[in-house]
Amino acid sequence: MKQKCNNTIAVIVAIIAVFGMFNLNNIRILGMVVTPYRLITPILFFICLFHFFRNEKSRDILNNVHLIKVVVGVFIIWITYGCFQLLVIDNLNLKEGLKEIYGLGLGFLVILIVIFSLINGVNSSLIFNTIKLMYIFLLLFACFEMITGYHLYTSRMANEFSENLFSTIDSSKRIATTIFYNENDYSGFIAIFTPIFFVYNNKKEVFLNIIVIAISVGLLRCFDAWTAIFAVGVAFLIYIIIYFIEKEKSPLQLIFSVVVISTYFWSHKILVYIFNQIRSIITHQNIRNFNDAEMADFQGTIKAQLIDGTGKSGGMRINSYIDSFKDTFKDTFGLGYGPSGYVNHLREGEKGLLLANPHCLWSEILTQYGVFIFLIYVLFLIYIFISLVKLYIRDKNKIILAIILVDISYIFAVFGPSSFLNYGYSWLVIGINVGSVVMSKIKNI
Repeated sequence: MKQKCNNTIAVIVAIIAVFGMFNLNNIRILGMVVTPYRLITPILFFICLFHFFRNEKSRDILNNVHLIKVVVGVFIIWITYGCFQLLVIDNLNLKEGLKEIYGLGLGFLVILIVIFSLINGVNSSLIFNTIKLMYIFLLLFACFEMITGYHLYTSRMANEFSENLFSTIDSSKRIATTIFYNENDYSGFIAIFTPIFFVYNNKKEVFLNIIVIAISVGLLRCFDAWTAIFAVGVAFLIYIIIYFIEKEKSPLQLIFSVVVISTYFWSHKILVYIFNQIRSIITHQNIRNFNDAEMADFQGTIKAQLIDGTGKSGGMRINSYIDSFKDTFKDTFGLGYGPSGYVNHLREGEKGLLLANPHCLWSEILTQYGVFIFLIYVLFLIYIFISLVKLYIRDKNKIILAIILVDISYIFAVFGPSSFLNYGYSWLVIGINVGSVVMSKIKNI
Protein backbone atom coordinates (compact mmCIF):
# COMPACT_ATOMS: atom_id res chain seq x y z
CA MET A 1 0.00 0.00 0.00
CA LYS A 2 2.79 2.41 0.92
CA GLN A 3 4.66 1.67 -2.33
CA LYS A 4 1.49 2.30 -4.35
CA CYS A 5 1.18 5.65 -2.62
CA ASN A 6 4.78 6.54 -3.51
CA ASN A 7 4.25 5.45 -7.13
CA THR A 8 1.05 7.50 -7.32
CA ILE A 9 2.82 10.61 -6.00
CA ALA A 10 5.59 10.20 -8.59
CA VAL A 11 3.08 9.87 -11.43
CA ILE A 12 1.00 12.84 -10.23
CA VAL A 13 4.01 15.16 -9.90
CA ALA A 14 5.09 14.25 -13.46
CA ILE A 15 1.58 14.93 -14.78
CA ILE A 16 1.06 18.27 -13.04
CA ALA A 17 4.57 19.41 -13.97
CA VAL A 18 3.48 19.14 -17.61
CA PHE A 19 -0.31 19.62 -17.60
CA GLY A 20 -0.74 21.62 -14.40
CA MET A 21 -0.44 25.10 -15.90
CA PHE A 22 -4.17 25.46 -16.73
CA ASN A 23 -5.97 28.04 -14.62
CA LEU A 24 -8.96 26.91 -12.55
CA ASN A 25 -11.81 29.23 -13.66
CA ASN A 26 -9.56 32.25 -13.04
CA ILE A 27 -9.66 31.65 -9.27
CA ARG A 28 -7.08 33.88 -7.60
CA ILE A 29 -5.37 33.79 -4.22
CA LEU A 30 -3.50 36.97 -3.25
CA GLY A 31 -3.76 38.09 -6.86
CA MET A 32 -2.18 34.89 -8.22
CA VAL A 33 -4.13 32.64 -10.61
CA VAL A 34 -4.64 29.18 -9.08
CA THR A 35 -3.43 26.28 -11.24
CA PRO A 36 -3.17 22.57 -10.40
CA TYR A 37 0.62 22.92 -10.49
CA ARG A 38 0.64 25.76 -7.97
CA LEU A 39 -1.96 24.10 -5.77
CA ILE A 40 -1.06 20.40 -5.77
CA THR A 41 2.76 20.58 -5.74
CA PRO A 42 3.03 21.84 -2.10
CA ILE A 43 0.49 19.22 -0.99
CA LEU A 44 2.48 16.42 -2.64
CA PHE A 45 5.67 17.74 -1.07
CA PHE A 46 4.25 17.63 2.47
CA ILE A 47 2.92 14.10 1.90
CA CYS A 48 6.38 13.05 0.67
CA LEU A 49 8.04 14.78 3.59
CA PHE A 50 5.71 13.03 6.04
CA HIS A 51 6.47 9.59 4.57
CA PHE A 52 10.17 10.37 4.31
CA PHE A 53 10.74 11.32 7.95
CA ARG A 54 8.52 8.54 9.29
CA ASN A 55 10.97 6.10 7.77
CA GLU A 56 14.12 5.70 9.88
CA LYS A 57 16.04 4.42 6.87
CA SER A 58 15.19 7.63 4.99
CA ARG A 59 16.48 9.75 7.85
CA ASP A 60 19.74 7.80 7.78
CA ILE A 61 20.01 8.43 4.02
CA LEU A 62 19.56 12.17 4.59
CA ASN A 63 22.41 12.13 7.10
CA ASN A 64 24.74 10.16 4.85
CA VAL A 65 23.98 11.53 1.38
CA HIS A 66 25.19 15.11 1.48
CA LEU A 67 24.02 15.83 -2.08
CA ILE A 68 20.45 16.26 -0.82
CA LYS A 69 21.67 18.92 1.60
CA VAL A 70 23.55 20.58 -1.25
CA VAL A 71 20.34 20.75 -3.32
CA VAL A 72 18.46 22.28 -0.41
CA GLY A 73 21.31 24.72 0.19
CA VAL A 74 21.47 25.86 -3.46
CA PHE A 75 17.77 26.69 -3.61
CA ILE A 76 17.57 28.25 -0.14
CA ILE A 77 20.42 30.60 -1.15
CA TRP A 78 18.74 31.32 -4.50
CA ILE A 79 15.27 32.01 -3.05
CA THR A 80 16.66 34.03 -0.11
CA TYR A 81 18.70 36.17 -2.48
CA GLY A 82 15.64 36.73 -4.67
CA CYS A 83 13.60 37.85 -1.66
CA PHE A 84 16.42 40.18 -0.62
CA GLN A 85 16.43 41.72 -4.11
CA LEU A 86 12.67 42.34 -3.86
CA LEU A 87 13.25 44.27 -0.64
CA VAL A 88 16.15 46.46 -1.78
CA ILE A 89 15.55 47.10 -5.50
CA ASP A 90 13.11 49.96 -5.98
CA ASN A 91 11.75 49.52 -9.50
CA LEU A 92 10.72 45.87 -9.23
CA ASN A 93 7.09 44.82 -9.63
CA LEU A 94 6.48 43.24 -6.21
CA LYS A 95 3.53 41.13 -7.37
CA GLU A 96 5.36 39.71 -10.39
CA GLY A 97 8.53 39.24 -8.33
CA LEU A 98 6.73 37.27 -5.62
CA LYS A 99 5.04 35.18 -8.29
CA GLU A 100 8.42 34.27 -9.76
CA ILE A 101 9.89 33.47 -6.33
CA TYR A 102 6.88 31.24 -5.65
CA GLY A 103 7.42 29.54 -9.02
CA LEU A 104 11.07 29.02 -8.14
CA GLY A 105 9.99 27.49 -4.82
CA LEU A 106 7.59 25.16 -6.64
CA GLY A 107 10.43 24.03 -8.90
CA PHE A 108 12.52 23.28 -5.82
CA LEU A 109 9.64 21.23 -4.38
CA VAL A 110 9.27 19.26 -7.64
CA ILE A 111 12.96 18.33 -7.45
CA LEU A 112 12.63 17.20 -3.83
CA ILE A 113 9.44 15.23 -4.55
CA VAL A 114 11.23 13.30 -7.31
CA ILE A 115 14.25 12.66 -5.04
CA PHE A 116 12.06 11.50 -2.13
CA SER A 117 10.00 9.29 -4.46
CA LEU A 118 13.09 7.54 -5.83
CA ILE A 119 14.48 7.08 -2.31
CA ASN A 120 11.15 5.60 -1.24
CA GLY A 121 11.39 2.86 -3.87
CA VAL A 122 9.84 4.40 -6.98
CA ASN A 123 11.51 3.10 -10.14
CA SER A 124 12.76 5.91 -12.38
CA SER A 125 11.32 4.03 -15.37
CA LEU A 126 7.84 4.77 -13.98
CA ILE A 127 8.47 8.52 -14.24
CA PHE A 128 10.04 8.08 -17.68
CA ASN A 129 7.10 6.04 -18.98
CA THR A 130 4.68 8.65 -17.64
CA ILE A 131 6.60 11.36 -19.50
CA LYS A 132 6.57 9.24 -22.67
CA LEU A 133 2.80 8.77 -22.52
CA MET A 134 2.22 12.50 -21.98
CA TYR A 135 4.61 13.33 -24.80
CA ILE A 136 2.84 11.00 -27.25
CA PHE A 137 -0.56 12.35 -26.18
CA LEU A 138 0.56 15.92 -26.88
CA LEU A 139 2.07 14.82 -30.18
CA LEU A 140 -1.27 13.35 -31.26
CA PHE A 141 -3.09 16.47 -30.12
CA ALA A 142 -0.63 18.60 -32.09
CA CYS A 143 -1.49 16.60 -35.21
CA PHE A 144 -5.18 17.17 -34.45
CA GLU A 145 -4.50 20.92 -34.23
CA MET A 146 -2.61 20.92 -37.51
CA ILE A 147 -5.50 19.18 -39.26
CA THR A 148 -8.46 20.99 -37.73
CA GLY A 149 -7.11 24.41 -36.78
CA TYR A 150 -8.62 23.94 -33.32
CA HIS A 151 -6.58 25.28 -30.38
CA LEU A 152 -7.05 25.19 -26.62
CA TYR A 153 -7.89 28.39 -24.77
CA THR A 154 -4.31 28.48 -23.47
CA SER A 155 -2.97 29.04 -26.99
CA ARG A 156 -2.20 32.37 -28.62
CA MET A 157 -4.14 31.03 -31.62
CA ALA A 158 -7.34 30.37 -29.66
CA ASN A 159 -8.91 33.80 -30.07
CA GLU A 160 -7.92 34.20 -33.69
CA PHE A 161 -9.33 30.86 -34.82
CA SER A 162 -11.71 29.89 -32.02
CA GLU A 163 -14.74 29.30 -34.26
CA ASN A 164 -13.09 28.09 -37.43
CA LEU A 165 -12.88 24.36 -36.78
CA PHE A 166 -12.68 22.46 -40.11
CA SER A 167 -13.60 25.57 -42.03
CA THR A 168 -11.56 28.51 -43.28
CA ILE A 169 -8.24 27.91 -41.53
CA ASP A 170 -5.35 28.35 -43.91
CA SER A 171 -3.64 24.95 -43.81
CA SER A 172 -0.36 26.56 -44.84
CA LYS A 173 -0.05 28.07 -41.34
CA ARG A 174 0.88 24.64 -39.93
CA ILE A 175 0.82 25.70 -36.27
CA ALA A 176 0.28 23.60 -33.13
CA THR A 177 0.70 24.79 -29.56
CA THR A 178 -1.08 22.01 -27.59
CA ILE A 179 -1.25 23.10 -23.91
CA PHE A 180 1.34 25.85 -24.39
CA TYR A 181 0.90 29.50 -25.31
CA ASN A 182 2.74 29.38 -28.63
CA GLU A 183 4.63 27.05 -30.96
CA ASN A 184 8.01 28.17 -29.57
CA ASP A 185 7.07 26.96 -26.09
CA TYR A 186 5.81 23.65 -27.46
CA SER A 187 8.94 23.30 -29.63
CA GLY A 188 11.06 23.64 -26.49
CA PHE A 189 9.10 20.81 -24.88
CA ILE A 190 9.57 18.64 -27.99
CA ALA A 191 13.30 19.37 -28.12
CA ILE A 192 13.88 18.46 -24.47
CA PHE A 193 12.00 15.16 -24.43
CA THR A 194 12.55 13.80 -27.97
CA PRO A 195 15.94 12.30 -26.90
CA ILE A 196 14.07 9.95 -24.55
CA PHE A 197 13.03 8.08 -27.69
CA PHE A 198 16.62 7.70 -28.92
CA VAL A 199 16.97 4.88 -26.40
CA TYR A 200 15.04 1.63 -26.73
CA ASN A 201 14.94 -1.66 -24.83
CA ASN A 202 13.80 -4.09 -27.53
CA LYS A 203 13.02 -4.37 -31.24
CA LYS A 204 9.34 -3.59 -30.70
CA GLU A 205 10.19 -0.17 -29.33
CA VAL A 206 12.36 0.73 -32.32
CA PHE A 207 9.42 1.13 -34.73
CA LEU A 208 7.36 3.19 -32.26
CA ASN A 209 10.34 5.41 -31.41
CA ILE A 210 11.07 6.09 -35.09
CA ILE A 211 7.45 7.14 -35.65
CA VAL A 212 7.50 9.42 -32.61
CA ILE A 213 10.83 10.98 -33.62
CA ALA A 214 9.68 11.44 -37.22
CA ILE A 215 6.50 13.24 -36.16
CA SER A 216 8.47 15.34 -33.66
CA VAL A 217 11.09 16.41 -36.20
CA GLY A 218 8.38 16.96 -38.81
CA LEU A 219 6.49 19.31 -36.50
CA LEU A 220 9.66 21.23 -35.67
CA ARG A 221 10.32 21.64 -39.40
CA CYS A 222 6.76 22.85 -39.91
CA PHE A 223 7.18 25.38 -37.09
CA ASP A 224 10.58 26.47 -38.47
CA ALA A 225 11.85 25.95 -34.89
CA TRP A 226 15.56 26.03 -35.73
CA THR A 227 16.71 26.32 -32.10
CA ALA A 228 14.79 23.19 -31.15
CA ILE A 229 16.01 21.34 -34.25
CA PHE A 230 19.59 22.26 -33.36
CA ALA A 231 19.10 21.03 -29.77
CA VAL A 232 17.72 17.66 -30.92
CA GLY A 233 20.45 17.40 -33.54
CA VAL A 234 23.26 17.93 -31.02
CA ALA A 235 21.73 15.33 -28.67
CA PHE A 236 21.50 12.81 -31.51
CA LEU A 237 25.07 13.56 -32.59
CA ILE A 238 26.21 12.63 -29.07
CA TYR A 239 24.11 9.47 -29.32
CA ILE A 240 25.92 8.52 -32.55
CA ILE A 241 29.35 9.26 -31.02
CA ILE A 242 28.49 7.01 -28.08
CA TYR A 243 27.47 4.29 -30.56
CA PHE A 244 30.88 4.38 -32.26
CA ILE A 245 32.72 4.48 -28.94
CA GLU A 246 30.90 1.41 -27.57
CA LYS A 247 32.73 -1.88 -28.02
CA GLU A 248 29.58 -3.87 -28.78
CA LYS A 249 27.88 -2.38 -31.83
CA SER A 250 24.38 -3.40 -32.85
CA PRO A 251 23.43 -3.40 -36.57
CA LEU A 252 19.88 -2.48 -35.50
CA GLN A 253 21.22 0.60 -33.73
CA LEU A 254 23.05 1.66 -36.90
CA ILE A 255 19.90 1.26 -39.00
CA PHE A 256 17.92 3.16 -36.35
CA SER A 257 20.46 6.01 -36.47
CA VAL A 258 20.36 6.28 -40.26
CA VAL A 259 16.55 6.34 -40.32
CA VAL A 260 16.38 8.96 -37.56
CA ILE A 261 18.85 11.22 -39.41
CA SER A 262 16.80 10.89 -42.58
CA THR A 263 13.64 12.13 -40.83
CA TYR A 264 14.99 15.68 -41.06
CA PHE A 265 14.65 15.52 -44.86
CA TRP A 266 11.26 13.83 -45.30
CA SER A 267 9.18 13.86 -42.11
CA HIS A 268 7.66 17.34 -42.57
CA LYS A 269 6.70 16.59 -46.18
CA ILE A 270 4.95 13.37 -45.22
CA LEU A 271 3.18 15.06 -42.29
CA VAL A 272 1.87 17.97 -44.36
CA TYR A 273 0.73 15.60 -47.12
CA ILE A 274 -1.16 13.42 -44.62
CA PHE A 275 -2.66 16.45 -42.86
CA ASN A 276 -3.82 17.92 -46.17
CA GLN A 277 -5.35 14.64 -47.34
CA ILE A 278 -7.28 14.15 -44.09
CA ARG A 279 -8.42 17.76 -44.16
CA SER A 280 -9.55 17.41 -47.78
CA ILE A 281 -11.64 14.37 -46.89
CA ILE A 282 -13.24 16.12 -43.90
CA THR A 283 -13.96 19.47 -45.55
CA HIS A 284 -14.54 18.21 -49.11
CA GLN A 285 -12.18 20.95 -50.24
CA ASN A 286 -9.01 20.89 -52.26
CA ILE A 287 -6.16 21.74 -49.89
CA ARG A 288 -3.14 23.09 -51.66
CA ASN A 289 -0.16 20.82 -51.96
CA PHE A 290 2.88 21.06 -49.79
CA ASN A 291 4.88 22.04 -52.86
CA ASP A 292 2.79 25.20 -53.22
CA ALA A 293 3.88 26.43 -49.79
CA GLU A 294 7.43 27.38 -49.01
CA MET A 295 9.18 25.98 -46.00
CA ALA A 296 12.56 27.25 -44.93
CA ASP A 297 15.24 24.64 -44.41
CA PHE A 298 17.58 24.65 -41.42
CA GLN A 299 20.57 25.99 -43.34
CA GLY A 300 18.49 28.73 -44.94
CA THR A 301 17.05 29.79 -41.61
CA ILE A 302 20.46 29.96 -39.91
CA LYS A 303 21.83 31.99 -42.83
CA ALA A 304 18.91 34.42 -42.73
CA GLN A 305 18.86 34.79 -38.94
CA LEU A 306 22.55 35.01 -38.12
CA ILE A 307 24.50 35.84 -41.28
CA ASP A 308 22.41 37.88 -43.71
CA GLY A 309 20.34 39.59 -41.02
CA THR A 310 17.17 39.15 -43.12
CA GLY A 311 15.53 37.16 -40.33
CA LYS A 312 14.38 39.33 -37.43
CA SER A 313 14.05 36.69 -34.71
CA GLY A 314 17.71 35.63 -34.54
CA GLY A 315 18.97 39.20 -34.57
CA MET A 316 16.54 40.26 -31.84
CA ARG A 317 17.58 37.33 -29.65
CA ILE A 318 21.28 38.04 -30.01
CA ASN A 319 20.75 41.77 -29.41
CA SER A 320 18.75 40.97 -26.27
CA TYR A 321 21.34 38.52 -24.90
CA ILE A 322 24.31 40.82 -25.54
CA ASP A 323 22.55 43.95 -24.27
CA SER A 324 21.34 42.25 -21.10
CA PHE A 325 24.70 40.62 -20.39
CA LYS A 326 26.56 43.91 -20.72
CA ASP A 327 24.05 45.91 -18.73
CA THR A 328 23.91 43.34 -15.93
CA PHE A 329 27.51 44.21 -15.10
CA LYS A 330 27.23 47.87 -16.06
CA ASP A 331 24.03 48.66 -14.12
CA THR A 332 24.02 46.07 -11.32
CA PHE A 333 27.74 45.17 -11.03
CA GLY A 334 26.79 41.56 -11.76
CA LEU A 335 24.27 41.38 -8.88
CA GLY A 336 21.20 41.10 -11.13
CA TYR A 337 18.04 43.08 -11.81
CA GLY A 338 15.95 40.95 -9.43
CA PRO A 339 12.94 38.61 -9.90
CA SER A 340 11.03 39.56 -13.08
CA GLY A 341 13.47 42.46 -13.49
CA TYR A 342 14.74 41.02 -16.79
CA VAL A 343 11.46 41.81 -18.56
CA ASN A 344 11.49 45.40 -17.28
CA HIS A 345 15.06 45.78 -18.48
CA LEU A 346 14.21 44.52 -21.98
CA ARG A 347 11.27 46.91 -22.21
CA GLU A 348 13.56 49.80 -21.32
CA GLY A 349 16.29 48.75 -23.80
CA GLU A 350 17.33 51.33 -26.35
CA LYS A 351 20.00 49.44 -28.31
CA GLY A 352 18.33 48.09 -31.43
CA LEU A 353 15.52 45.58 -31.48
CA LEU A 354 15.03 43.64 -28.25
CA LEU A 355 12.69 40.82 -27.23
CA ALA A 356 9.76 41.52 -24.92
CA ASN A 357 10.64 38.55 -22.65
CA PRO A 358 13.69 36.39 -21.82
CA HIS A 359 13.58 33.49 -24.33
CA CYS A 360 16.67 32.02 -22.63
CA LEU A 361 16.86 30.33 -19.24
CA TRP A 362 20.59 30.99 -18.81
CA SER A 363 20.27 34.68 -19.66
CA GLU A 364 17.22 34.94 -17.41
CA ILE A 365 19.04 33.55 -14.37
CA LEU A 366 22.22 35.58 -14.95
CA THR A 367 20.46 38.86 -15.62
CA GLN A 368 17.88 38.62 -12.85
CA TYR A 369 19.79 36.90 -10.06
CA GLY A 370 23.34 37.87 -10.90
CA VAL A 371 26.59 36.10 -11.57
CA PHE A 372 26.89 34.54 -8.08
CA ILE A 373 23.57 32.62 -8.24
CA PHE A 374 24.19 31.79 -11.89
CA LEU A 375 27.58 30.22 -11.15
CA ILE A 376 26.28 28.29 -8.12
CA TYR A 377 23.42 26.80 -10.13
CA VAL A 378 25.40 26.07 -13.31
CA LEU A 379 28.31 24.51 -11.41
CA PHE A 380 25.80 22.38 -9.51
CA LEU A 381 24.27 21.19 -12.82
CA ILE A 382 27.72 20.48 -14.27
CA TYR A 383 28.55 18.35 -11.23
CA ILE A 384 25.31 16.39 -11.66
CA PHE A 385 25.94 15.92 -15.39
CA ILE A 386 29.50 14.68 -14.86
CA SER A 387 28.22 12.27 -12.20
CA LEU A 388 25.66 10.91 -14.66
CA VAL A 389 28.32 10.41 -17.34
CA LYS A 390 30.44 8.46 -14.85
CA LEU A 391 27.39 6.38 -13.93
CA TYR A 392 26.73 5.50 -17.56
CA ILE A 393 30.36 4.58 -18.20
CA ARG A 394 30.24 2.29 -15.19
CA ASP A 395 26.78 0.70 -15.53
CA LYS A 396 25.74 1.23 -19.20
CA ASN A 397 22.24 1.96 -17.90
CA LYS A 398 19.90 2.99 -20.73
CA ILE A 399 17.80 5.27 -18.54
CA ILE A 400 20.95 7.15 -17.51
CA LEU A 401 21.88 7.45 -21.20
CA ALA A 402 18.43 8.87 -21.96
CA ILE A 403 18.82 11.41 -19.12
CA ILE A 404 22.23 12.48 -20.47
CA LEU A 405 20.79 13.00 -23.97
CA VAL A 406 17.85 14.97 -22.55
CA ASP A 407 20.35 17.16 -20.64
CA ILE A 408 22.34 17.89 -23.78
CA SER A 409 19.22 18.92 -25.67
CA TYR A 410 18.04 20.91 -22.62
CA ILE A 411 21.16 23.12 -22.75
CA PHE A 412 20.13 24.49 -26.15
CA ALA A 413 16.35 24.04 -26.08
CA VAL A 414 15.97 26.58 -23.26
CA PHE A 415 17.03 29.33 -25.70
CA GLY A 416 13.63 29.08 -27.39
CA PRO A 417 10.66 29.35 -24.98
CA SER A 418 9.61 32.36 -22.93
CA SER A 419 10.49 32.59 -19.22
CA PHE A 420 11.54 28.97 -18.71
CA LEU A 421 11.73 29.30 -14.91
CA ASN A 422 7.93 28.98 -14.73
CA TYR A 423 7.69 25.62 -16.52
CA GLY A 424 7.17 22.73 -14.11
CA TYR A 425 8.50 20.14 -16.55
CA SER A 426 11.91 21.88 -16.65
CA TRP A 427 12.27 21.23 -12.90
CA LEU A 428 11.06 17.66 -13.41
CA VAL A 429 14.09 17.13 -15.66
CA ILE A 430 16.43 18.50 -12.96
CA GLY A 431 14.69 16.32 -10.35
CA ILE A 432 15.26 13.15 -12.38
CA ASN A 433 18.91 14.13 -12.87
CA VAL A 434 19.59 14.80 -9.19
CA GLY A 435 17.48 11.86 -8.04
CA SER A 436 19.45 9.44 -10.24
CA VAL A 437 22.76 10.64 -8.80
CA VAL A 438 21.38 10.49 -5.25
CA MET A 439 20.28 6.87 -5.80
CA SER A 440 23.74 5.95 -7.06
CA LYS A 441 25.28 7.40 -3.89
CA ILE A 442 22.78 5.50 -1.72
CA LYS A 443 23.85 2.23 -3.36
CA ASN A 444 27.46 3.02 -2.46
CA ILE A 445 26.72 3.53 1.25
